[in-house]
Amino acid sequence: MGMDGGGPRRPGTGAAGPVDCAGCRAELSARLDGADDPRVLARVDAHLAGCPACARWLDDAAAVTRLARLGLAVPAPGSNWVSSAAAR
Repeated sequence: MGMDGGGPRRPGTGAAGPVDCAGCRAELSARLDGADDPRVLARVDAHLAGCPACARWLDDAAAVTRLARLGLAVPAPGSNWVSSAAAR
């Protein structure tokens, strides 16, 4: 558990001080999933503001998340999922 009684912290987001790139990206991934940790929100945002690599990572991860959530399911080439589903 975190020292403040909350749940466990993700790696790279220790109780105080700056967040490193790995910790920032773990928190950003959680944020994209709606599970960010409010205890490190300001420190993650501060890191993000000063780290172009993490800002690019967030842009890419957000695009992948959008595609995963909104993209159409496409059957694999050669599969006949329509007739398989109709046969059930």
